[in-house]
Amino acid sequence: MHWRNYLQRSQRLETGFSWPYLFNSKIGLNGQFELNKYDTLFLNLAAKIGFRYQQLGNNYLQFYYQFNGSNLISVDTSSIRSNKQVPSNNPFRVDNYGISALQHKLDFSPNPRKGYTISADVALGLKQLLRNSLIDQVKYFSPEQNKLISVYDNAERRSLRARIEIASQWFIPLFKKASLLNQVNFKAIVADEILFNEFYNFGGFSDLQGFDERSIFASKYLQYRLEYRYLFSELGHIGLFFNAAAIEDRTEKVGIVDIPYGFGISANLEVGSGILSLAYALGSQQSNPVQFNAAKIHFGIVNYF
Repeated sequence: MHWRNYLQRSQRLETGFSWPYLFNSKIGLNGQFELNKYDTLFLNLAAKIGFRYQQLGNNYLQFYYQFNGSNLISVDTSSIRSNKQVPSNNPFRVDNYGISALQHKLDFSPNPRKGYTISADVALGLKQLLRNSLIDQVKYFSPEQNKLISVYDNAERRSLRARIEIASQWFIPLFKKASLLNQVNFKAIVADEILFNEFYNFGGFSDLQGFDERSIFASKYLQYRLEYRYLFSELGHIGLFFNAAAIEDRTEKVGIVDIPYGFGISANLEVGSGILSLAYALGSQQSNPVQFNAAKIHFGIVNYF
């Protein structure tokens, strides 16, 4: 279970469970539930149930069904009257059927010096554009139909949507106690029309350091991280890193709209039976200069039982 208050008036809840080796077989049951409330605009829900084929070393192949849904918290009807089209934020439902896999081989998972991790997730779903009562009440005259209609009357209500997610890490050993981490993440939503409230939102401690938590939105992005680590103990290291992402925003009808990047110092420190992760990072967006007074300090704690 993971809850975070990541931006002003924004909360995210992530829960999950795994029940491997059902009836002493290699088949396991996996479930996830996510809730994401963004400011006063929308509330997204996602639920997943999957069956995993467990392999050696916790590697797996999984088939799953996932539900994605979104409801609006507030509606800007003035923009609908002027644009006469479905707004960028609109309720929707997606029924996804997908397959995912994980393969990894690390010398020591909590603090690896060499090895790799590769994961992939591909899903195909049917997206339904839902009617919002406030939006549906906004009517305008259509000369073609010679009557008052809403923006939903001429909209494509059902469409196919695909989601592709690939993540990889390579740890290259250097000297006796050092390692070079190369990390690549790619996530994409593929559809004819993509709403803003179905975008990925990322940034912060876990994926793009140097930025506020989940402050960056994209319909598609490619992220890269390069980090030099010096391993001074079994669970501890200190390092220098650079991370960047190429972002695509389908609502802008253009390709890459920004390449945010960040850099800084990271460290994992042993604290009792756990690890304290720290990072001091600077970041830049929209070609703005790096500002030292806007530096971010990221931290987290993992305990081992």
